[in-house]
Amino acid sequence: MRLDSGISSSAPNYPNEDAVKRSAIKLTLSTLNSQIQLLMQDYRDGPNVRTASGVQSNASSVERSLTSLSRWTS
Repeated sequence: MRLDSGISSSAPNYPNEDAVKRSAIKLTLSTLNSQIQLLMQDYRDGPNVRTASGVQSNASSVERSLTSLSRWTS
């Protein structure tokens, strides 16, 4: 005798791990590109406009994105 629970046994439609990794890498690369653009603008502006804390903040953001990217690609 077979009991039917009424619950589908098919797997939920979650994205696979490769798709999640690709999306994360694309997002990180996009973020990294924006952060590098800000860092380049800091240097184009020159020392009269940029602040040490602003440059350090942008450099730290780039470093964090690179760390994140290395995690996703390893």
